[in-house]
Amino acid sequence: MNIIKTILIILSSVIWISSFSQVKDTIIIKNTQEVITIDGLSDEEAWSEIVPFIPVMQRPVFGEKPTEKTELLMTYDDDFLYVAGRLYDKEPDKILGTSFKRDAGNASMEWFGVALDTYNDKENAMAFFTTPTGLRWDASVVEGPGGSSFNINWNTFWDVKTVQNEDGWFAEFKIPFSSLRFQEKEEKVTMGLISFRIIPRKNEWIIFPAIPDNWPTSQYKISWAQDIQFNNIRNKKPLYMAPYILAGREEINKLNDEETVFKKHINNKYEAGLDAKYSLTSNLTLDATINTDFSQVEIDDQIISLDRFSIYVPEKRQFFLERSNNFDFTFNRKNKVFYSRKIGIHEGQLTRIFGGGRIVGRIGNTDIGFLNMQTQALDTIPSKNLGVLRIKQQVINSNSYIGGITTTKLGADGSYNVIYGLDGMFQIKNDDYLKIMAAQSNENNISENIFSKNSLRYRLELERRSNTGFNYLIGTSYAGKNYNPGLGFEEWENFQLYETKLEYSWISDESSLLYRTNINIWPYAYFNNLNGDYDIFNPNFTIKTSTKKGYLFSIIGFCTYENIRDSVTFLNQINIPERQYKYTHANTIFKTPSGFPIFTEINFNIGQFYDGNKISFIVQPLWNMSKYLELEALYQFDRIQIPDRNQKGKSHLFRFKTLFMLNTKLSLAAFIQYSNVDKLSVSNVRFRYNPKEGNDFYLVYNHGINTNRTDLFPEPPLTNSWNINIKYVYTFIL
Repeated sequence: MNIIKTILIILSSVIWISSFSQVKDTIIIKNTQEVITIDGLSDEEAWSEIVPFIPVMQRPVFGEKPTEKTELLMTYDDDFLYVAGRLYDKEPDKILGTSFKRDAGNASMEWFGVALDTYNDKENAMAFFTTPTGLRWDASVVEGPGGSSFNINWNTFWDVKTVQNEDGWFAEFKIPFSSLRFQEKEEKVTMGLISFRIIPRKNEWIIFPAIPDNWPTSQYKISWAQDIQFNNIRNKKPLYMAPYILAGREEINKLNDEETVFKKHINNKYEAGLDAKYSLTSNLTLDATINTDFSQVEIDDQIISLDRFSIYVPEKRQFFLERSNNFDFTFNRKNKVFYSRKIGIHEGQLTRIFGGGRIVGRIGNTDIGFLNMQTQALDTIPSKNLGVLRIKQQVINSNSYIGGITTTKLGADGSYNVIYGLDGMFQIKNDDYLKIMAAQSNENNISENIFSKNSLRYRLELERRSNTGFNYLIGTSYAGKNYNPGLGFEEWENFQLYETKLEYSWISDESSLLYRTNINIWPYAYFNNLNGDYDIFNPNFTIKTSTKKGYLFSIIGFCTYENIRDSVTFLNQINIPERQYKYTHANTIFKTPSGFPIFTEINFNIGQFYDGNKISFIVQPLWNMSKYLELEALYQFDRIQIPDRNQKGKSHLFRFKTLFMLNTKLSLAAFIQYSNVDKLSVSNVRFRYNPKEGNDFYLVYNHGINTNRTDLFPEPPLTNSWNINIKYVYTFIL
């Protein structure tokens, strides 16, 4: 019996499994017709009739009364959801607000906000948070294996104001219902709510509802959210039209066809385009784009990798981010059937997107994601039509689903790549989950049986997801020699993977200086399908502990077995020939408390490296000098030596970011990075004026410098390339 049929049998037979879910009484949110002025104080008449939610301490001691009084209030009218936070503090002079930056990742300040599971699907949420400086931080949140993940590049329309006085600090949020996606049932809308406050100087987390810190990112445990109900609200379904205009100039130095001299190529750029958003229904959103441009996105980080896995770069482009989980079909690690950076980017080079559209949302218990885009031809690459359809149907309980996906990549020259797949996630009991996935590719002239293993990819996994007690993961994956996800991402090819993770974690008692300790062993092995021999066998052992003050320390020991079939090169000068290798090494990570003005992470790796040895370390400090100025740096050093073959190499990677913020509307960011491996220094300067959501002015300058000229012939010019772009976007709400 082939694997596809086996998976279909498992999918159909698992339906009888009983499961556990959190059940809480639904809280009715009271509406108001009173006028609410968004000034942070929540002292209007409308708030006087609202009973506040009272949170509890989540950490360092779960269930205790918070050391500072905290109140959460919610109300709404026909158009807006209002949230108020009364964040009292007996030491108001110690309240930390160290940034104005939109979507700041700064953990050294106080935070307060809410995460709303607007479809009440127990998996996805929209998060809205602020700090004493009144900055806006929003993100899409997805609960999944290994904890919840969030994408801060997602933005929507909302407003917040804060104020600080002798009693503490106070916040008021105004969130349009048109910025939320929800389902109405009998004129009622049920959502999930999580709210929390962070007091970094005490390393104290305060949360509502009472969610224990038993999972990674427990503060975003969406399946434990409190059900809240709104009556008689309607999505107004506005049409958002966001035209942009852009002007720019670019200069690139390239070798001529004879490769004898560098020639300067100058391009002037004048562009206009349009993005539009419309709610087809209260729970389905249409996004459309014409001549899409992403010039305001900062440059990608340069990366020096010392393993043989492909490098994954996260998506930052706004168009692809809203409810991006609707398109997710991830086997393990970062291996995906759909990877949106395959659209409009080819081997690091931007490709014009003529236009396209996407529909995302939820109908009943079904998540839907549809996308179709058309790209321009590039050199020898034809124009392509790219499509994705993803459906997930909730079954059994709110934490289980079955689904399917198909992706299409159709070239104007007749080339094609098509993927279709099925998957299921089943909550067996409490934190135990079963994951089943399979996908098949079909490409150009490769003739395969519809169920052929040569073009098959599958994943079977049984896992207990928890941050306390005994946990495990047992999984196997497979990718055939002809499996090729044209719009996806794959770290490895033509393999069979087996892995087992055994873990035990505990939270120390109140008297201990330690907070949480984790011990695990995680062996995994990749076997090549050509002859069944191993590519990589890597048993590793981890000890990780954190303190109640916020320090974190971990050590990982590796004993790696690798079978090199084709020689591989690292740092452009270390050549690893074909043979079998065994080597051991250790990695340590140390982090200072995030509540410090200077936060530092240090990563140190030492040990054997194939038939030589290696020392690597990364130092990454972040200094919040004030709420107006933030400095961030990274330095990575790698040294490899192979004495028996007289090879040695060093790498240096340096990044430095400066962010100056006059207020929440005006910012100037500068970013410079240098790699001696790429022999290139790249800088980016970005000025942004954002008076309100949807109204943006950008001035962006990028510059690349060749740092190793004398060793090359012909000698390249000092400047590799530079470009400057001015862009203005204004959103009309119709």
